[in-house]
This record gives sequence, C-alpha cells and structure tokens, in this order.
Amino acid sequence: MAAPTELHGKIESKKVHAKAAPSHGNGHVPPESSELELEQLYGVKTFDASSLATTATTATTATTATTATDCNNCNKLQQTATTATNCNNCNKLQQTATMASSNTLQPNYLEIFKIWLETCDGEFRMQDAARELGWHENRSHYTSFRSAVFRSCELGLIARTSRARGVYRKTLDAFMEMDIDGAVVEEFPVVLPFGLHKLVEINPKEIILVAGETNAGKTALIFNILWANINHLSSIGKLRGKTVNDPQRIGLRYFSSEMGPSVVKKKLLDFGPAYPMHTFIENVTSISCNNGFQDILDPDGINCIDYLEPPNGDYYLMAPTITEIFAKLDKGIAVVAIQKRMGTDIGRGGEGTLEKPRLALALSYIKERGYFTAKITKAKVPRDGIGIDGKEIDFVLEKGVRIIQISGWGYSDQHKKRRSTLNLRGDAHEIPEVDD
Repeated sequence: MAAPTELHGKIESKKVHAKAAPSHGNGHVPPESSELELEQLYGVKTFDASSLATTATTATTATTATTATDCNNCNKLQQTATTATNCNNCNKLQQTATMASSNTLQPNYLEIFKIWLETCDGEFRMQDAARELGWHENRSHYTSFRSAVFRSCELGLIARTSRARGVYRKTLDAFMEMDIDGAVVEEFPVVLPFGLHKLVEINPKEIILVAGETNAGKTALIFNILWANINHLSSIGKLRGKTVNDPQRIGLRYFSSEMGPSVVKKKLLDFGPAYPMHTFIENVTSISCNNGFQDILDPDGINCIDYLEPPNGDYYLMAPTITEIFAKLDKGIAVVAIQKRMGTDIGRGGEGTLEKPRLALALSYIKERGYFTAKITKAKVPRDGIGIDGKEIDFVLEKGVRIIQISGWGYSDQHKKRRSTLNLRGDAHEIPEVDD
C-alpha cells in the first residue's frame, strides 16, 4: 500500500467535481447533486476529495447548532428551539435548527471512496483510508464510511484479504490473456558457475535465488555469473553493451546494496588481467541500490542483485519483494542474493522466498577446513527429469573472487569421506575473508 502522505498528496493534486447526495424523507439518495447545490453548501464548485469530509462536518454543525437567529420574514432576532415556533414579532412559523439539519446536504461516501480508491495501489487498511479522508474522528462519518467500504465489497470494487482484519485490496478490472500460440519455446541463453546450466533449464522470466551466510561467497558467485555471461553472450553475438540499442540482444545489470565503486573496482582488479575491467564496465550497468530493484531492472536482461534485504529489518516482506521482481521481468531473468543463518539452507525471510525462484542455492563457508559449499535447495526443471535437490559441490575462492571448483556434484554422504581428510587452511588456496 502506498504511504498515507503519498496518497494524501495524490488526492490533493486531483481536483474533482464532487458527487453528493441530499437526504430525502423517503430515504432515497440520488446518485449526484448539482454544482449549484454543492456551492450553496460548501462555498465552492470544485474541491478535492480529502477536504470534503471536513467541509461537510462544518456545514452540518452550522445547521444543527442552537444559536440566536433572525426571523425569515421580519428579520427580527429570535432564540432558536428544538421544535417549530412562531416569530415573536410577526408570528410567522420558523424552521428550527433540527428541521434544517434534516435537509442538510450530506457527502456521498461511496462516490468519494471510489475517488480515493483510484489513488490506492495494492492493499490498504480501512482505518488508514478513513484517516486520509478525515472521517476517522467523527463517529457518524466513520460509520457511514464503513458502510461505503462494505458496499464497495458487494460491488466487487475491493475484496477482503486474509492477512489481517480490516485489510482490503483493489480488485482487478482488466487482464491480459497469455499468447500461448505465439510464445517462443526457447531457454534463456545464460551460463552459470559449476555447470548448473547443464543440470537445469533456465527459461525467460525466471528467478535464481542465492541464499548465503555472511562471507560465504555470494558476491563472488554473482561476479562470476556476470563474467561468464559477458564472454558467453559475446561469443554467440547476443551481448548488448551499454552503448548498443538492440532489443534482440541481452543486457547485464549489477545491483549492489553494500559496496561503493572503489570496492567494486578492487574486486574487478582481483580477477586479474584475463578479465579486463574495462570490458566489464562497457557491458555491465552497475547500480548502487538498497531497495526498489524491481523499478529499475532490465525486464529482458540478466539482473544480478547483491543483495536483497528488507527495509527496517522486516523480513516478512522478502517474499513479496521477490514476487514484485518476478512480476517486472518479461524475457529476462534475475539472480537474487539474500542472507541466511548458519546451519540452515533457507534464506532470511523464510520458505516464502523459495516460491518464485525456479533454481535456488544455499552457500556455506566451512571455516575450520577452509572451503565453501554450494547446495541445490530447489531445481524446478532438471534436465534429465530426475530431482537434484540436495546435491552439493565444494569450491574455494582465489583472491576472494575467482571460483575454483574442488569437487563434482553429489549428495552429502557421497562427499563425506573426501571431506573428512580435506583441509585447505594454509594450502595454496588460502581463503581470504569475503566482503558480502
């Protein structure tokens, strides 16, 4: 849901012709009132939706207050009463404040709520909506507003959510049918470290999740993916550099949430002369970004996010954010790195983070023996049709960036004997601390 101040700003900027409904004795409420009626009550012909509740309250208060008034006929000052009375001077019957209030022009809550609903994106709380419209403090207004919300549910404009009581969402009023016949059955031309692209199918509009402990090689894995695809896409004529405007080619974007340009430069230089830094710069758009990745990703390219973390530590928002990233993809893919705790294969944010990814890895650092492990926690479409979830592979990092594979893929018990004698601490591949 958009922030309340943002929604209020949208309403303030959108002047509308108000729709109001005078109340009649038979209970019938016409759908609209003329601008003349509105001008007589509110003093304006057009107004913004957020001010309607306030002005309506003011108008009602003015008509129901018990104050001294002038006679409608002879203009002599009279003391108002709760019942109809005659003028003390000319004996003409006067309309009392109570009688006047029965003819007060009341706001059309449903129509105003519909206007507010146009500014709403996603879910909203009833109390937040009432607060933005100025109807949260007046019991009468709030009761009428709740009726408008319930009526909107009946009309199919909004629907209750199961997340919490009083939370609603806008319903979809349009859809786009999938063009199944015109779809191209073709894998996305990406290559992955450890030969993963030979084990699983990666198709357009897919997410690859990398959950790793601190200092477990998440950043290194992402840089290796970027370098591998710079070389691969260039070799097949599909690399779209930053200066190339060809929709048939594939672009690369790197998003960093924790490293500045100087640290990125150092890591690129650590790859050595076989990986020229200027080649990376010419072909990869590097972006410093903490959140909102879904707003600036390349829907048809390869997007590497290093790493995704929720604002304000709200990890329950991780899965919805991954879903938003997925929704923004078209023909491209996103590699999303997230943190995980030691001793678990599930990233912070829970099992919900595994819903959208078609391939998911868990990275761990076996510090006492000096090597890293990558484990397949989800492979939706293995090439041979046989599940490979749970398979692992061991590797080390040269200068903290270049992956050197030290085993093949296998299950934990298949690695057990080899690992029992493995100790790379102090070996030629001494493991430096990794910044991720």
